[in-house]
Amino acid sequence: MNSYQNCDAHRRQSYANAIAAYDSGKNFPEQVFHGNWQKFLFFQSDYLFSSEFVDTVHDVLQQERANTVCLLNLGRTNVDDSESSASIYIDEEMNGESFMDRLVAGGPAGGWLFAVERYVCASDVGSWSIYCEKDSDIAVVALRASEDDKLECCFRHVFAEPITKLLEQGAPPRFPFSDLLPTWREGLLDNYGVCAR
Repeated sequence: MNSYQNCDAHRRQSYANAIAAYDSGKNFPEQVFHGNWQKFLFFQSDYLFSSEFVDTVHDVLQQERANTVCLLNLGRTNVDDSESSASIYIDEEMNGESFMDRLVAGGPAGGWLFAVERYVCASDVGSWSIYCEKDSDIAVVALRASEDDKLECCFRHVFAEPITKLLEQGAPPRFPFSDLLPTWREGLLDNYGVCAR
């Protein structure tokens, strides 16, 4: 298998892992993930759409020994057709500048940076996934292994923390978690407040 075929296979697998992780039709504060996930870390969605996110992905790829990550726009994708999916693939070759170029392509009318849509993200290895709703300003990382401290540490770059920590009194206020409606607080705690699901 040549390097191009290898790259294509890694992209297909990261796409498949992203699709498989997401429970179609579910939104926050419901449980949006399929499968066996052990730990959930929340962060402000803006970090997913910044050049620094590429640095986080590079750290995650190295730690996970993965090759590529698929960031998938759920609002613009027919999940049965990976060839025409609205996706951005991040690998070790991509830098923050090229990532931002992809996010703003199409300008205010079509760029992902400006759109208020839902996204899912996963690598070709599949030991984590991210789900994001830009209209609620919230994203969550799901981890397969609750004791994977090194992988969890990579996501500290986007200030990802357990929902219990973000909502506890006295914790540093981090928008939008300090402003959640009571029904959302309860829903997120019920669905993501324990390590194993």
